Amino acid sequence: ADGKVYTVDSGEVMADDPDDPVRTFVRQVLGAVSEMEGGLIRRRLRLGKERKAAKGGYIGTQVPYGYRVERKELGEDDDEQAVIRLAKRLHDEGSSLRQIMAYLNDQGIPAKSGGAWHPTGVMRILKN
Repeated sequence: ADGKVYTVDSGEVMADDPDDPVRTFVRQVLGAVSEMEGGLIRRRLRLGKERKAAKGGYIGTQVPYGYRVERKELGEDDDEQAVIRLAKRLHDEGSSLRQIMAYLNDQGIPAKSGGAWHPTGVMRILKN
């Protein structure tokens, strides 16, 4: 029996040969398997994060203003919660986002990043 054996674990890189449909087929199948494996991994990670988030767990995203991470779970930050209440009160009294931003910056209250407030940051804490 005349034949050739090809191995995929020898570390050799075999060039695709357009005259050899078997090599082309094997390359395409291995590519499809690799793509499927990546999809399965992404799906498992997404479902795991969704389950943890549904239980109120912290999934490693940016921590929202008003919260901090405690033992791998989100917990309220009392100081930041007070700032949120202040911003909501000012907004309810008719202050604009820019006026609230200016007030927080004038009072030396840092944003989550530690820097100055911007209107979008104020809008985010009012929505949460």
